[in-house]
Amino acid sequence: MDIIFYWKKKYFSDEYYNRGFEFYSKYPPTKILSQGDIMWVITKTNGLYVLVGKFFIKRTTNKPSSKHGSFCIISDTKRSIYYKLDSKNQMSFFSFLKNLFIWTNSEIGVYFHGERHIRQLSKNEHQEIDNFSKNL
Repeated sequence: MDIIFYWKKKYFSDEYYNRGFEFYSKYPPTKILSQGDIMWVITKTNGLYVLVGKFFIKRTTNKPSSKHGSFCIISDTKRSIYYKLDSKNQMSFFSFLKNLFIWTNSEIGVYFHGERHIRQLSKNEHQEIDNFSKNL
């Protein structure tokens, strides 16, 4: 299962160049994530929605001490990819994303709050994002 989620820039700015991260959530995906599944991450920077990275999931775990939730996704630092946030091709990402999904709200960041912050991708949606990412 591949997923996409919105990561507030203030939360990831310290981790951006670490080439991997541990993501904590109060709301785990409804289906089980497996090693090798992909988590696409988006954020908003300088007024634009951008594709932050393609993270290969190394494992999931529960760590009850986290203030953001006990469900934890750990990425594979050797395989995960960060994209240049200031790439010219990032300018078209928001239009691309809006055409890929049917949104109940025009503000993607708002849509990805709370229990809806993680969205499961179909194989076609995953492939479309993967194709877009090759231009970044």
